[in-house]
Amino acid sequence: MPTINKKANSKRSISVIVIKFIPSLFLILALTIVRSPINTLLLAVPVVFALMTLFRCHYTIVDNSFLILHVSFKKKVIPLESIYHISGEKSVGFHNWFINYSNSLKGVEITYGENRKLIISPENGEDFIAFLEKSIKNRDIHSN
Repeated sequence: MPTINKKANSKRSISVIVIKFIPSLFLILALTIVRSPINTLLLAVPVVFALMTLFRCHYTIVDNSFLILHVSFKKKVIPLESIYHISGEKSVGFHNWFINYSNSLKGVEITYGENRKLIISPENGEDFIAFLEKSIKNRDIHSN
């Protein structure tokens, strides 16, 4: 059974909530206009997805070996040994919106693998990032 060493929910910023809910509001408005069950179902799926990304976004460090990112129905597992750079706080602009695994417009950029990047924004940011960096250093020490 895997041991959860550290878990953190994503920060939630008002601007991201608004960005995610504006399309949902238009879809809900469309639901009131279009009264077909099939159309209702088709329009409800994006609303549910937007809600899931808001309320199910968290990060877990497991067995001091893996960083697991949970965002709605997606789960991304990153081995700690593949993480080679953790930068300070970055703003999430449109150019890096798609590497953003958070519900905030600011987060910590993690570079791993073959120059892959992602942005996370844990609620207890400094504590979580310090634990992540410590876990990475401990793995480096024990693997050498």
